[in-house]
Amino acid sequence: MEVTAKSGSWKDIQDAVDQFPPGGTGILHIPEGVWNFADEPPWHTVVIPSTIKIHILGVMMSPSDIDATTGIPKEGTWKTMLVMPFHAPYQFFFSVTGDGQHSQSPSTPNIRIAYIKFVGYREFNHRQEGITEPNSWGYAGIQLNNIKDFRIDHCYFRHVTDWCISIYHACGVIDHNRFINRYGSWTWNSSMPPCGVGYGIGPMNNDAPWNPDISQVIGNYNDYTIFIDHNYFSRWRHDTVSQRGTHYVFRFNIIEHDSGSGNVDAHGYETGATLSTRAMEIYGNKFLDLVANMEGYQETDPSVDPWTNDTVLANYAMPNTGICNTVNWRGGGGVYFNNYVRNYGMGPVLIRNGIIAEQWAKDIWIWNNKNEVTELGFPQTIPINPNSAVAGLDYAYLGEGQEPPYIVNPDGRKTYMLPALGEDNSVIYTPYPDPHPLTVSLTEKFTPFSEAFEEGTYQIIIPATVIDEEKTYKFIQWEDGSTNPIRIINLVTDMNLQVIYELLAVQLVTISGTFIDAETSVPVEGVRITSGIYEAISDASGAFILQIPSGAYILIITKEGYDPLQITINATENLTLEPIEIISVAGDSPLPWILVLVAIAAILG
Repeated sequence: MEVTAKSGSWKDIQDAVDQFPPGGTGILHIPEGVWNFADEPPWHTVVIPSTIKIHILGVMMSPSDIDATTGIPKEGTWKTMLVMPFHAPYQFFFSVTGDGQHSQSPSTPNIRIAYIKFVGYREFNHRQEGITEPNSWGYAGIQLNNIKDFRIDHCYFRHVTDWCISIYHACGVIDHNRFINRYGSWTWNSSMPPCGVGYGIGPMNNDAPWNPDISQVIGNYNDYTIFIDHNYFSRWRHDTVSQRGTHYVFRFNIIEHDSGSGNVDAHGYETGATLSTRAMEIYGNKFLDLVANMEGYQETDPSVDPWTNDTVLANYAMPNTGICNTVNWRGGGGVYFNNYVRNYGMGPVLIRNGIIAEQWAKDIWIWNNKNEVTELGFPQTIPINPNSAVAGLDYAYLGEGQEPPYIVNPDGRKTYMLPALGEDNSVIYTPYPDPHPLTVSLTEKFTPFSEAFEEGTYQIIIPATVIDEEKTYKFIQWEDGSTNPIRIINLVTDMNLQVIYELLAVQLVTISGTFIDAETSVPVEGVRITSGIYEAISDASGAFILQIPSGAYILIITKEGYDPLQITINATENLTLEPIEIISVAGDSPLPWILVLVAIAAILG
């Protein structure tokens, strides 16, 4: 079912929503134009009930309006704009409730909101003059409750100064949006309280059961996981803030001209909260240039307007507050890696927040982040501020250019072996696929193929590496010279697409060894040893021979009736392993996965 609203007013949109019967699905289109969402107080919120599953779409921009590098629409390209023309604190444009059920298709969101620009009242009254209520700045965008598999994409939230997206008991993806303020103060105790700015995205109230096994959280898409991918943020108190069992993934975003009060924030167990944040995964982001237009910093030049100034913080006297960091890690675990940080005081700050030790900032791995200072007089960035967190117990840190041991999977993703913390075992971690399946309409084709498609815009994704008959090929470029394996095309006429791959020279090495029963020392037949697509099985003497390309690997060892093992190796030449003992389940109580570091005897083949 497809319905088009008469306009972008709340009433016309609500009337269009109400045309969907209980159990209805389909698309609601909002026409092109600059629409006053409401003409006069009181403010009204469009309510989407749990009985329907719809996609609310503005008019899509053309492919040339999409930044080819980031995939985010360029400024000035939105065709459907909903405007808040008056002061309406703590109100939402849309409130959406779901039925708590997952989508029947992994590539089809239950709820989607896309191609809409939301504009707040501060666009017209920068200092909110004439408004005297304290803390009355909380204009809000979209509220999501009890929704599995939502998607919000290609939207622009401008001067929606509190929760652009507020999330309760939900999981899904927020991608390729802009979240921007030009005016306001991040401080709670501002001398101009109506001009505060709050949070871009708030996954705050999931109250999911606390899973003590961090390996079952990070790298996964659970019912309490929010993906925040490929967005742009500017001028927020916190770009994201979470609590109450939430797990969120913050990746490949750009944060520019922000306050540095902990751009990415995870609250711990505090008064009013039932749980700490469970985990954050923060990787591949750019944190760029703190600015001084957030009240709370002492200006050195009184002639500069602090509300619109883009001068980086280095040119201002910064009080000794410690507020100049990328991440507030007040609770929960996770990873922080491959981020680029420019002109910040420090990276993540780890905090033992609350009275429940299990929910403090712990089980955290940090590696390979680049911190750079380009402003004269700016202090050198502190990579991490652990506070009372203990290295080797609560967190592990590796500097720029360093990574934990890993293998590269056929799809190009790395699987890391994160070092053990305290008495826990090492953790095997693979980042979740990007793009997220909810952002891709999955139609798999194998080359060569020729097929007719309807006119429109398509996203084409090809694998970074391909293995065919034990030969490995690496993606080089498209026929137009583009080196991004993700390509957006505007199909209006016949097109011929070509992809260039390079055959990689592979040097095979031989790994050999013997499996024996840990209790009886008897050789064990039928033990399977695998790493990705490579595997071998032990013979009657317990011996095995595994041929793999040269490199670092995590070997997975399994045999029915025995506890599984994981072995890490660096196979640059032929290796013979010392006899490997495996433990019978029948002879001992079941154990969790055990990480074994095997002494390796290297011999030339």
